[in-house]
Amino acid sequence: MTYTEIKEKKATGDIKVAANVLKISQTNAWNALNRPGSKYHEMVVQIIEKLIVSREKIANENSIS
Repeated sequence: MTYTEIKEKKATGDIKVAANVLKISQTNAWNALNRPGSKYHEMVVQIIEKLIVSREKIANENSIS
């Protein structure tokens, strides 16, 4: 998944979850997401990508056919 897709698909609360996992503030997590050179950027992107994939998997499994 590309960085652009991640930014488009992130949902409310994803930044908060990433911040909690990394034990940093939500502001720092948000800044890290928007600054590719930051210390936590890759970790925040990976966490949010996992959240998106999990959310899509659950939605697909529970969709009415």
